[in-house]
Amino acid sequence: MSGPDLITIVDDQDVIIGSDERKSARKKGLIHRIVKIAVFNARGELLIQLRSHKKEESPLKWDLSATGHVDAGEDYLEAARRETAEEIGISNVSLKYIGKYFYERRKGALTLRRFNAIYLGTTDDTPVINDAEIEQIRWISQDTLHNMLLTSPLNFTTSFTEIIERYESQLFSAKSR
Repeated sequence: MSGPDLITIVDDQDVIIGSDERKSARKKGLIHRIVKIAVFNARGELLIQLRSHKKEESPLKWDLSATGHVDAGEDYLEAARRETAEEIGISNVSLKYIGKYFYERRKGALTLRRFNAIYLGTTDDTPVINDAEIEQIRWISQDTLHNMLLTSPLNFTTSFTEIIERYESQLFSAKSR
């Protein structure tokens, strides 16, 4: 089984055990993989996206530059490259793995269980948004990000806030890029 509607299913050690349709996997509470990509420009500004109002999860919330499920047959890096190209139209960026953590949360009747893998990239290419995925984008400094998180924390996805808390020093460090 592989295809765009099928995602990778893993066990609690992140070992692949199969695949399933995204909606089915979420409904069953199966553990799956997600990629989160932070893209910076040469000035050290982070590209953030406002998720589309059409999104099932966290519509109209600010998130990292690109995010998405790991499709069946893909590894994390392949999914990160695909999502970066699909969502923000940037395919010529070198991505660096930063880390991974397990996320489990109840959302209504669903229990979301996933491994989030974080990637970092730098580019001065002009992003081209996929309006089925994204309402708008912004390049922001670390100071602006802090101000936005202090004044409007509910405007961000939960995972965005968690990633900044866990990986901020690695993401904004010039040595990381």
